[in-house]
Amino acid sequence: MLQEMAYVYEVYRERSFSKAAKNLYISQPALSTYVKRVENQIGQKIFDRNVTPIELTEAGRAYIDTAEKILTDEKDLIRYLNDLSDMKTGTITIGGTHFYSSYLLPPIIKEFKRRFPGIQVQVVEGDSVSLYERIKEHPIDLIMDGGTVKESAYEMVPFIEETVLLCVPQENPINQKLRKYQMTAKDIHENRYQLSKMPAVPLKCFSEELFVLMKPGHDLYARGVEICEEAGFVPRSSMRLSQMMTAYNFCSQGLGVTFATDLLVKMQPGNSHLVFYRIGDPRSKRPVFLAYRKGAYMTKSMASFIDIARKQLFLDPQQSLL
Repeated sequence: MLQEMAYVYEVYRERSFSKAAKNLYISQPALSTYVKRVENQIGQKIFDRNVTPIELTEAGRAYIDTAEKILTDEKDLIRYLNDLSDMKTGTITIGGTHFYSSYLLPPIIKEFKRRFPGIQVQVVEGDSVSLYERIKEHPIDLIMDGGTVKESAYEMVPFIEETVLLCVPQENPINQKLRKYQMTAKDIHENRYQLSKMPAVPLKCFSEELFVLMKPGHDLYARGVEICEEAGFVPRSSMRLSQMMTAYNFCSQGLGVTFATDLLVKMQPGNSHLVFYRIGDPRSKRPVFLAYRKGAYMTKSMASFIDIARKQLFLDPQQSLL
């Protein structure tokens, strides 16, 4: 029953029999047979196959609502049983955007594996929007992210605070008028932007510039737009991207100005192609955190991973990435 339910749920998740069959490593005819068997058992159609992509029927929505509860309970049971092994076996799945997966997660995972070699660590990369969609379907235990989580369905464990900066290509003529506000990558590495005497740039000066922004739904998109609106303008955008590192690299090639965090700048080699500006808006400060689904069973692996992250990112100055 649980296997058939999981198959039906995968079809619902993908809105496609062919995509679901590929994910499940079975043939499409076999998957269709499983779904029809369930429909015969409940005496109702689960999917409306006359539309593309396929949609749930009224009975299908009730089935999926129940399936989500059952599959969540099953996953929590597996987590509990893994805990009985006292951290000798089990799996933990960590999600992160490309930047956090590249720079913040590796030393945390290394230390976790050193302490608990029997626990398998799986890493899922994606943009913030897709990661939170996936955690709803229960395969991700913890997500490392920055900013805020709008939905009340998640708990946050904050670690450090990062600062949003304005990044501008060095060859942009606007830099000639704003010399007293400018900072180099070296200034960022040496934390000079944190000094109170470092003036914040009048952001209105950039009202006519093209911005490279994140896609709507991302924290840095909402934060950047709100900062610009507070300064009295709506940013003009030539492109919308899903990764902060991509926007930063596009900016480095002179394709527009962008918002990026001090952590990203610090993790990059000295960038002579960019000029940086401090932003006076309080929204330029945002936390870096681990998030998990509210109400989810907190396994020993999850608690241990959070504890190690806290020491790596905040409490242990000798191993701090900052």
